[in-house]
Amino acid sequence: AFCTAADESALSGTRDSLVCRFAEIWSRCGEGPYFLGQSFNMVDAAFAPVFRYLDVFDKIEDFKFFSKMPKVQAWRRALGSRESVKRAVGHDYGDKLLSFLVVRNSALSAVIAA
Repeated sequence: AFCTAADESALSGTRDSLVCRFAEIWSRCGEGPYFLGQSFNMVDAAFAPVFRYLDVFDKIEDFKFFSKMPKVQAWRRALGSRESVKRAVGHDYGDKLLSFLVVRNSALSAVIAA
């Protein structure tokens, strides 16, 4: 929904919804570096692609998804630094995602164009 929001209001609303969802996840995060602690698990594998998207969004603008969630920020960094996560996509992943987002003709597309 964040990628396809039709206008700025919808984009802001979906951002707020994501922040609420991540706040719920934050409340369940272990002490890290991964979701449940020291071992990489299925929850981590499921969220690594989500965080990869958000890494690209961060290049567009600071949407402040995790500004008040240091455990989620640390978890995100830990996942992003894993070789298996890095190698899961090509080196041009971010550029391809940005190109895809631009042609969506969404509110996010407008932010990218600006």
